[in-house]
Amino acid sequence: MEIFDDRAGKRRATKFCYSSSMLKRALKALYRIAPASLLNKAANLLQSHFTVTVAAVVLNDDRRVLLLKHTFRNGNGWGLPGGFITKGEQPEKALRRELREETGLEIENVELALVRTVKTIQQVQIIFRCATVGEPKVESIEIERCEWFQIEEAYERLNRDQRAIIERALSQKEKSRA
Repeated sequence: MEIFDDRAGKRRATKFCYSSSMLKRALKALYRIAPASLLNKAANLLQSHFTVTVAAVVLNDDRRVLLLKHTFRNGNGWGLPGGFITKGEQPEKALRRELREETGLEIENVELALVRTVKTIQQVQIIFRCATVGEPKVESIEIERCEWFQIEEAYERLNRDQRAIIERALSQKEKSRA
């Protein structure tokens, strides 16, 4: 900061130094008197934004994995069932809704398998492992086909990322059995 010195007729630089404790006290006082709406807006502007999705490694009684051919997915379209969580929705409830909407299936024995972030698309993915009884049928325009595959067969249809999700989800299951 510059201050004009009248006696010398010159400008001189003066540094103002605040201690971190003074700054903390000032910020704390401002925080206490600020309206909640302003604090929420500030947090919204300053924080990173992510979408949150759920997906599932769904197995049937024959240990076959359910894959869906998604209409709007890049590549060959095959992938795990799932979708976006709506505001205020719990992850497991979102998964149940997505599977019902896409395939008409109800799921059971739902277990959290893993949670991961995908930085390139600013997304948090919550992956579950679960079982179901019954045959899936296409219930949504988002889905072209739904089929059961042996694990090795499924890997042939999936990209490396989707294969890794299945491997991790199933390896966690095996670890929990041991």
